[in-house]
Amino acid sequence: MSIEKKIKEKSVRNTELLSILHETENAVPAFEAQKRYVADLEQQVADAAKKLEELGRKRKKELKEHEAYQKSIMKRFAYKVSGQKEKFKAEAEKEEREYFEAVQEEHQAGVLKENIESMLTEAKTAQQTLSITAQKHTEAQQELDTIYDSIFSGPTPDFPEEDFLETALKSALESHHYSQHLAESEHHAIQLLARAITFLKRAESCMKGAKHASKADMWGGGGFMDMMERDELSKADERMRSARDLIQQAQRHSAAVKDLPRVKISQGNIMGDVLFDNIFSDMAFHDKIVRGETDVKQCTVFVEAELEAAKGRHRELLEEAEVKSAVVKEARLKLQKARQAAFERVG
Repeated sequence: MSIEKKIKEKSVRNTELLSILHETENAVPAFEAQKRYVADLEQQVADAAKKLEELGRKRKKELKEHEAYQKSIMKRFAYKVSGQKEKFKAEAEKEEREYFEAVQEEHQAGVLKENIESMLTEAKTAQQTLSITAQKHTEAQQELDTIYDSIFSGPTPDFPEEDFLETALKSALESHHYSQHLAESEHHAIQLLARAITFLKRAESCMKGAKHASKADMWGGGGFMDMMERDELSKADERMRSARDLIQQAQRHSAAVKDLPRVKISQGNIMGDVLFDNIFSDMAFHDKIVRGETDVKQCTVFVEAELEAAKGRHRELLEEAEVKSAVVKEARLKLQKARQAAFERVG
């Protein structure tokens, strides 16, 4: 079947679909905006519920203190004996006031939560309505794309402009997909760098523990401190290796991530601790631990800088992908218009 016959066959449906798209053109962005609004309200409800729970605990605490003060015969008697009856009354009134303030605060928080829940119910109803219209628009666009692809996909010598615009769209899509791929890869690198920082922080904590144990060992801590020292150093070394592995994984996602600087964490020597343990050997080893701790901290600073750089690259790639997405949208629109023009020409 020739293209002209295919166009004539789908002409009526083409007109119907274009009419639906025109009537519902604002539905999709409105639906997306409503979804964001609903999500924001859901978060507000969750926050309000948490706040209400905290205020409930506060109110119960204030009630307990208020009742305890009112029922405290010993306190009342002590104030009376010391001639401070008015002070007891003032304290009792203060406890009562704080309780009623807590009650009022809890009530206000409850009213606020109810108001937000009411807004959320209305927003969800509006979202449901928009969802139906947006779905209608999406389905119409998908059907129109299917019709156009079935007729115009591939070379169409009778419609050279359509061929040119189809090629332009394909090129724009490839460029956009590549930018998205780079952005996703950088995002994975960010996650791995953040995890590496967690391990480096833990290594810092272990080095700090080793330093304290080493300091105690210099002043006669004995074998127990030696054991603690070696245990902390061993854990620090293990966490450094984990951080290094994560950095290497991040580099597989982003070539811009730099190598982690080398860090030597001295592990000590059991025989040395037994045979040559003295203040001078302890001091020398303590200095090595301090240098190791400094190196680990510098590594953390280094990776934190790498993380910020990766976040910067990710932002740039997202912006680039957004620009290319607009190019794709424009190219698709031009192609659709060219195909509509072909329908009109044949019709």
